[in-house]
Amino acid sequence: MAARNSEIAGIRAELARSGVTQARLARLAGCHPSHLNRVLRGHCPPSAGFLDSLRRTIDLCARAEEAAEEARERVLAAAAREAREGNDVT
Repeated sequence: MAARNSEIAGIRAELARSGVTQARLARLAGCHPSHLNRVLRGHCPPSAGFLDSLRRTIDLCARAEEAAEEARERVLAAAAREAREGNDVT
């Protein structure tokens, strides 16, 4: 059980770093928000598969946010180039 508690603590830390809310994680992982909350507080023992699903979902969210940020940067750079060249960017 100590190993499982360590895994849950790791998931809570990943969740905090990622900025993903528990509600969003629950929705994306396909579980009820109250179940996720009970798991993260240590009141409900999760299966190894459930913990793995949470980790994968958090990772996918982080990668999606990274890709969105890169896309925003490309769009802003293109807009800046267009503005410097005097072209309309709309």
